[in-house]
Amino acid sequence: MNGGASTGEPALTRDLADRRAEDRALGDALAGLLGHLRGFAYARFYGRPEEALCDEADRFVGRLAKHLRYVEETLFPALGQVEPRFAQDIEALKNEHRRFDSYTRDLAVRILGGDKEGAYEVGRTFLAVLLDHIRRETAGVDRFVHCLDAFDARRMSEAMAEGRRPSDRDESLNR
Repeated sequence: MNGGASTGEPALTRDLADRRAEDRALGDALAGLLGHLRGFAYARFYGRPEEALCDEADRFVGRLAKHLRYVEETLFPALGQVEPRFAQDIEALKNEHRRFDSYTRDLAVRILGGDKEGAYEVGRTFLAVLLDHIRRETAGVDRFVHCLDAFDARRMSEAMAEGRRPSDRDESLNR
């Protein structure tokens, strides 16, 4: 980033580093779900494997919801506030987020219907799509952020802090 002395830049850098860690956790959660699905083929689970699979699926869905909530309610509005020309790129990423719903529903239907091989194939495709999306989303945000001057970095950090205020819905998800 340019300038280096802005009070907004360290907070913005921390926010983006936290987002990268969450992105990794999101990919790991889907990979964990795939591990459970593949494990069924080899009968590695003892006790109640369906329950373990559903727990893993719930963890992934929770991570995905957290990612989508953060980028759509905090990051994207902050980017749009600082640089309105980024709106087209933001809309393209939001469209991809909406397509994730289709993968998530298909995965859930297959898991609940006992089609573990089909769920595994959907999950593998979803993981590839998700990792590509995260890579492009991160690269785009990084390119944008590195072009900010100190004033705009501070504005973006402030906009992100404004968007991070907990809502009632956020509190209910943490219970």
